[in-house]
Amino acid sequence: MKRKKRLHGQYKRAIDLLDKVFSFYIRLRDQRKYGKCPICMLRKIDVNFHFFPRKNMATRYEADACCGSCRGCNYQEHMRRGIVDSDIYFRAVHVRLVGEERVKELESIKGQLWKKSAAEVMDLVRYFEGKLAGVK
Repeated sequence: MKRKKRLHGQYKRAIDLLDKVFSFYIRLRDQRKYGKCPICMLRKIDVNFHFFPRKNMATRYEADACCGSCRGCNYQEHMRRGIVDSDIYFRAVHVRLVGEERVKELESIKGQLWKKSAAEVMDLVRYFEGKLAGVK
């Protein structure tokens, strides 16, 4: 049985910070752009919705692979992941938001390895903090 590799120290803190800053950026960006959850268009944006599972590190911090969503849409997607009708629906929403070409590009890179040092992760944190300043 393979043991799951754990993150330690400075790298883990950098990833946690990047998760927090990236999620805040996505939610704020979509709040400004759509006003409400772009999936159901009913409720306020509460969480960061990943169209690809977060374990795919190559797409985890791609802004086009995420959108702000309400908790209901986020929960529904996680409970129904792998069910064909649900996958087709959420892919259609993704295409509506970013376009077919960009979705295909993201689908092609989702399985790639993503190896970054703590310093490179902190560079991404600073990048998204700069983008946050532009959105506010």
